[in-house]
Amino acid sequence: MWIDGLNVGHLSRENAKLYRPGLLAQQEARGMPIALAGVIAGGVRSDGPEMLGVFLDHDPEDFGLPRRRFTRPPESRMRTGLSDALATDAADDSYDLAWMTDLPSDDIRAIPYLRKLLAHEKDLLDRHFIFVQLEAVLYRCRSAFTSALGEYDEACRQHDAEMDGIRQACLDKWGTVPILETYRQMAIRQQKAGNYSQALWWAERGIALYGRDCARPEAVEDLRGRAAKYRAKLASPGH
Repeated sequence: MWIDGLNVGHLSRENAKLYRPGLLAQQEARGMPIALAGVIAGGVRSDGPEMLGVFLDHDPEDFGLPRRRFTRPPESRMRTGLSDALATDAADDSYDLAWMTDLPSDDIRAIPYLRKLLAHEKDLLDRHFIFVQLEAVLYRCRSAFTSALGEYDEACRQHDAEMDGIRQACLDKWGTVPILETYRQMAIRQQKAGNYSQALWWAERGIALYGRDCARPEAVEDLRGRAAKYRAKLASPGH
């Protein structure tokens, strides 16, 4: 798999075997290499991307293969849910992640683009991933303009106001709740600011939203550990 002349990955051995005959037939018929549109996706954290992958936009029938719905391999473990959502986007009419293809690579330009999407988008899963992107971009811009962190805080509050519905949408689609980075990041942000009561609020809110349905139990344990530290800090002299 190549992007802009750089080798960024490979098909699995199984998929390479399946796609090779159809790919060679396409190349022979067209007399040129075949290029596909793709989306780079993966976990998003406030300090940058993590666990990136590439989804190729194509119709398997063009390569002589039957269409099939995406199913997560039994050994895989959901993280933020973005990769799973992208993989099932074409087969699920309830949401549309095509906006990610047009997301500006420049963070400053991405902010109004994402806000415009939020002004019109109604689907809860779409709104969730738009908020996740907006929060990540605003946090990365904290040194670029002075209001970025305040805007980041407000985006997190708006995101949280919709999270009960988002939680249910996640359960309806996947039967589990993916990692909700907003709560860990806001707990850390408030901790660094010395606002332990708010740090505790964000940690406990995240724990409540996960309940017993979190795809990654370690995410709940992380928040529980933070909450315990914040309670101890608030109980210490001077607080």
